[in-house]
Amino acid sequence: MNLEYLARHISKELHTFVRIYTPFSGTYRLEYSCCGRPDFLDREVLNPSLFQVFLDLGAQACPDLVLINGRFYYVTGAVENRRFLLGPFRLASPIPAKYTQEVPPVSRPWLSSLPICSLSVLSANVLLLHNLFTAVPLTAEEWIAENCPQEYTRLELEEYFSRQVFSNREMQIRHNPYDQELREFGSIEKGDVEGLMKSWEEDYPGVLGTLAEDPVRNAKNIAIVVITLASRAAMRGGVIPETAYSLSDIYIQKLEKLSDTVNIIRLMHDCELRYTKSVKESKAAQEGNIDQNPYLRQCKDYIFSHLHEKIRIQKMAEELEINPSYLSQCFKSWEGISMKQFILREKIRLCKNMLTYSPYSCSAIAAYLGFSSQSHLGKLFKKETGMTLGDYRLKYGVKKLWGAEGRW
Repeated sequence: MNLEYLARHISKELHTFVRIYTPFSGTYRLEYSCCGRPDFLDREVLNPSLFQVFLDLGAQACPDLVLINGRFYYVTGAVENRRFLLGPFRLASPIPAKYTQEVPPVSRPWLSSLPICSLSVLSANVLLLHNLFTAVPLTAEEWIAENCPQEYTRLELEEYFSRQVFSNREMQIRHNPYDQELREFGSIEKGDVEGLMKSWEEDYPGVLGTLAEDPVRNAKNIAIVVITLASRAAMRGGVIPETAYSLSDIYIQKLEKLSDTVNIIRLMHDCELRYTKSVKESKAAQEGNIDQNPYLRQCKDYIFSHLHEKIRIQKMAEELEINPSYLSQCFKSWEGISMKQFILREKIRLCKNMLTYSPYSCSAIAAYLGFSSQSHLGKLFKKETGMTLGDYRLKYGVKKLWGAEGRW
């Protein structure tokens, strides 16, 4: 195993030092050190005594995450008879660590120079280094669980649950009945707009739930749960998963910007209605075709996930492990149009949306949708809509996105 090459790879991934040590006279001697950043030093922190603390920790079976001064981290672990030390670095979302160490205060410029990485990227590289040299590999979940102490216990949760149930009984507080929830999300799954609105009008003395002490945060949390359940109901109703997921993301992001419960509930209902109408449209267009042909859903899901690329039927068929000729015939048989026509139709539909709601130039939209040029997109767009890209934007574009000179 070329350990030096592996160390250089991980150093480049994390943008920090990777050091390898070997035992020597009761302590450790530096065997190899690498960092591709010539301007980056960590001499403000490391000293011989601190080295020893880190490397003694590294003798454990699991690599250890060490939090320094509550601000930045190192990781130490074992590689056969050697020890490795990664760091220093900061985490994009800081977490507590089982091992902590205090050192003299570091300068602000030096702290700002530390690389920032996500926990997922860090764990992937730590486990790459660790698992290549161990008979029993660790998973990311196991490594995080070992290094990040729980801020709660199951006993605490059980005690809180018991108190909550007792309190609700004393105060005669009940949640709304489950059958109302079934009617609400069942309406979405069936594409039944009228049934959905009727489910909203049902009146019960119960509550939806308490998911936070702050009323606004509680309303947001409830709305997030409802939007998530609505997206799953829409997928069961035939909406392409990628479309349903994206719609959920957009509404939840918008939800987080609201500051009053009235608009939070209004947005939540708007999202449910949007999903229901999407199911209704999907059912009307497909008339059960997806259920009759299991490949159709996979094919459409692939198309919606790659609309920003030049979609090649051969590549799609390879990913779906289907003969390309059979896939094309199958698609046309059920949809009534060829796959190429369907892809173009969906790209034109997305183009219309971007011309209406985004400030991107026509050339940028063409590049995003995988067309060779703006003129290529414009020619196809006019053939489909009877309008040029510019005329469509002038007629339907949201004017608040226009620039100071009246242009996009």
